[in-house]
Amino acid sequence: MFKILVPLIAVAAIALFIVFKSVFLPG
Repeated sequence: MFKILVPLIAVAAIALFIVFKSVFLPG
């Protein structure tokens, strides 16, 4: 369970960061 949860959180954090960057830093 934990082995699946850690990469899942990492992917979610990266996706969130990309969305955050595209919203606040367009271009």
